[in-house]
Amino acid sequence: MLVIPESLKELQLRFTCPELSSSWIEYIFYYLGEDPFETQAWLQKHILIQSVVTQLYVYQDVAKIEGDFDEQQKYENSINRLVRFRNITLNNLEKLHQSQLIFDLNHFTVSGAVEFVRDISRAMEKRLMDSDEGTTSCDMTLITFIEQEKPPEKKIQKKIETPEWFTILTWTLIPNVGLPEISEMEMLAINELFRKEEDSQKWIEDFNEITPLLPVEAIRATFYNRSSQYGVGYHWVRHLYYVFERDMKTTVARLRWDIVHRLLIQHHYEFQTNLRGHDFQERQEKINDLARRRNFSLDQLEKVPKTQLKFDLHFFRVDGALEYVDDVIESIESSKTILANASLDITLFTGHGDHSPNNDPAIRRKLLEEYHGRIREDPKIRGALILHFDKKTENSISCSQ
Repeated sequence: MLVIPESLKELQLRFTCPELSSSWIEYIFYYLGEDPFETQAWLQKHILIQSVVTQLYVYQDVAKIEGDFDEQQKYENSINRLVRFRNITLNNLEKLHQSQLIFDLNHFTVSGAVEFVRDISRAMEKRLMDSDEGTTSCDMTLITFIEQEKPPEKKIQKKIETPEWFTILTWTLIPNVGLPEISEMEMLAINELFRKEEDSQKWIEDFNEITPLLPVEAIRATFYNRSSQYGVGYHWVRHLYYVFERDMKTTVARLRWDIVHRLLIQHHYEFQTNLRGHDFQERQEKINDLARRRNFSLDQLEKVPKTQLKFDLHFFRVDGALEYVDDVIESIESSKTILANASLDITLFTGHGDHSPNNDPAIRRKLLEEYHGRIREDPKIRGALILHFDKKTENSISCSQ
């Protein structure tokens, strides 16, 4: 049985996202001689490049609408150069084993991908000419190309003015964390909400890691506000700090993204009071989607340490919270590894109703009813529940395979 190094698991947990697959992370890890530090640097470069490429595609679409062919071509050339830079260099192919000849064609333009494959073919022919095999025949079937099965549908979004604070809070890209498309009206609304926050200046100032406080307490002092109805909970701050392996920079960046999520949630809650019917339902779905985005993606749970399988149900609508917990249970029970060796308790942060209508903790109450017999109150954390999972039996494992 192949044992996956812990350092690789940690890198996959931190960096896997729709634009960066776990298999590509694994490939880079072994390509770089299983060096976790070099791999992390490579992956950070990859994410930075991808953010620029995504923006260049938006600019290219705008140039296309405006009929500016020269601008389109300029952006296309820049996109293809950056995506090439994301791959291994073609100058070192002679040093690679056949199994390492893997290239990522995602996010090339069509012409850029074709030209890149041609250059790979030329580099392979040169490799063969320089070898002792005495042949110039290049078998391209020996090379693996990674590409999207279906290109994502492109949406051309009207450019909107983004305030400086928004740029600061979302400047650092975090894998598995993103925002839905934000309209101009929503941006104006959350800008107004941000300006009203007493702690807003602390959120955007450079975070000082040199402090007499313990690191997690320093983060808490910046981001935790007990009195705010839409604030982040202290135990969630602690959870993020430990799930990111006490990396203060990553934890701070994640909490800054969380501020934007919570501002959007606050806006939608305040706005929905004037809505009825379909518009009201659509607003509820947006709230539940944003509340899900605050948590880790469910398809990544196998990579999260079992002691850190914790989920924040704050801000969900009641039906959205119940549906989300159902999805969490399904993801854990369908996993081949999470329950394979031992039973499991996960934590659900529900709050205790201080900011709920009539101080009624409806989500907490409904969960205790729905999962009676396998759920209990956390004796150490007020406002948290513990949901129990039994270890899988051999029959249940064989049925899930």
